[in-house]
Amino acid sequence: MVAGLQLVYELASLRPILTSNRAAGVPLALSHAFVLGALDGGLWLLLVPAIFAAFDRTPIRRGRIGRNTLARVAVAVAAMAVQAAALVGILIAAGGLSDLGVYVRTSPLLNFGYEFETNVTTMLMVALAYAVLLRVHAVRYEHRVASALQLSLAEARLHALTIELQPHFLFNTLNGIAALVRDEPETAEAMLIRLSDLLRLTLGVGHPAEISLADELERTAMYLDIQQMRFGPRLTIHVDVDPDVVSAAVPPLVLQPLVENALTHGLAPRRGPGRLNISCQRRADWLVLSVEDDGAGLPPADEMREGTGIGNTRARLAAMFGDYYRLELSPQPTGGTLVRATVPFRHVAGDARPAIIRHSPSPGTRPTPDAAEPAA
Repeated sequence: MVAGLQLVYELASLRPILTSNRAAGVPLALSHAFVLGALDGGLWLLLVPAIFAAFDRTPIRRGRIGRNTLARVAVAVAAMAVQAAALVGILIAAGGLSDLGVYVRTSPLLNFGYEFETNVTTMLMVALAYAVLLRVHAVRYEHRVASALQLSLAEARLHALTIELQPHFLFNTLNGIAALVRDEPETAEAMLIRLSDLLRLTLGVGHPAEISLADELERTAMYLDIQQMRFGPRLTIHVDVDPDVVSAAVPPLVLQPLVENALTHGLAPRRGPGRLNISCQRRADWLVLSVEDDGAGLPPADEMREGTGIGNTRARLAAMFGDYYRLELSPQPTGGTLVRATVPFRHVAGDARPAIIRHSPSPGTRPTPDAAEPAA
């Protein structure tokens, strides 16, 4: 930036320099004017880093405004004097090699005064450039801080929502186990062992803001083992996972509440066998997670209330993906309920697998049935 301003200034000064020299009876060749301009600008470019460093050491802050302003003025005066002296000295030294020295040889002190005076404008340009760059850096820093704070708040919200969901899941599972303790103690014991394994896996990794879909499927499989023991042959489970999506980033416990909702409100109230279908697929730049049951179905619209599991999942998807997600519950024509979550497809941070995505969702784009969702 400084180099560009200096170049423009030197080029703009060539014509008045030529005119003033001709008027004084010392005609200046155009080639010499270019050499003088380049030499003048080059010396300033060498001084600019030192000037900026000195300005950095004398910030204009409350309590130091007067002292540091005087220090900067002293730096500016010294820079102008050094540049003028260096320019005049170089031209005098070059007098034996070219006729450039003729312009300063007759009166070095007068030429030094002239160069020092013209340096005032250049110094003001340098000071202006420093102020602009300082502001640009400050704005960038503020943006980085704001982004970091926003990310931290989102992670804290995800953490809080995950902690809120865990007791809900634990109490429901323990209630299911308690119902079998008297009549099927061996099954209840096996369920408790499997539950302890699931809790060890869930709590042992802390509360990350996001995990891979592979890890989420592993936890969901352990939960399904517990529920399979509870329902026995009544429950048939079918899982369809596209191998390309296992490294996708998802919030922890995103599938388990959907599965729990299907079992608790769909299949448990129904007599006879039931089926649970879980699907994880890629649709363009979106990840589509579906949980379908053939159970009791949704209540009438005026009686529908969003429970803890679905409401918490919706809140965590919003915290992680903002407006770029969709969570829908819809009745199935043959009975039962389909819950579908559609989120942007991206790999979890630190995943070593090769990237599959060719394009990312464009800003402002939201999941649409045509582009993102499979047919129901």
